[in-house]
Order: sequence, then structure tokens, then C-alpha cells
Amino acid sequence: MTQKLLCVYGTLKTNQSNHHYLKHSKLLGDHKTSPEFTMYSMGGFPAVCKEGDTSIHCEVYEVNEKDLPGIYRLEGYTGTKDHPNNWYDCVDVETEYGRAEMFVFKTKPNKSIIKSGVWTRKSNH
Repeated sequence: MTQKLLCVYGTLKTNQSNHHYLKHSKLLGDHKTSPEFTMYSMGGFPAVCKEGDTSIHCEVYEVNEKDLPGIYRLEGYTGTKDHPNNWYDCVDVETEYGRAEMFVFKTKPNKSIIKSGVWTRKSNH
């Protein structure tokens, strides 16, 4: 069975609304990215863009292939980087668990910035 490492920072995290998409996957631990991103509040979920100077606080999962299609649908990702139909794209981030993919928003949103790099549904940023 193919395993993939995924770095998640929003609704897929533990105790968040879409965590059930990771039901066959294994949490490896927490990770803080290098400071090269910007996190935005989109209302009920965050979006991260590749440019910036914020470290994103994530959870790293070893994702089971059973979970991957649902996660990709949720994120509007075709499974192919830089595909024109992707809503989010993926970038590779180095973690203490190995290289992981992290979803990044394809366009810079005109939304408020979450300077802490930490998002929870209850956060007021």
C-alpha cells in the first residue's frame, strides 16, 4: 500500500471538522514549517500561500491511499501539481518525519492574515 506524508494546518487537523478524512492515516506529530508562507483566514478554513515570512503550525500524517482521494476532492486538488483545475496546489516541505506535501492556495486571497501561522475553527484573527 502506498503511503504519502501530508502536512495539514486547517480543517484536517485533530479535533477539526474534516479530520475524519484522515481516518485510515497515522499522525506522526506536529511540525512548524520554515518561515516562507502567509496564512489567511477564509472564514471557516485557512489558506496558505507560498510567499511570506510566517511559519505554519501543522500536523504531519502518513496518509493511507484509502484516504487520499477524499482529501484531494476536499482540497480541490487533481493529484497533479500545477494542474490548471487545482484550487489548491501542493508544495514539498521538509519535516522531521521526512518530505511531506502541504496544500497551498493558488492565488493570494484578499483576506485577513493570520500572523501566528496557527489556525483553529474557534480562532479569532
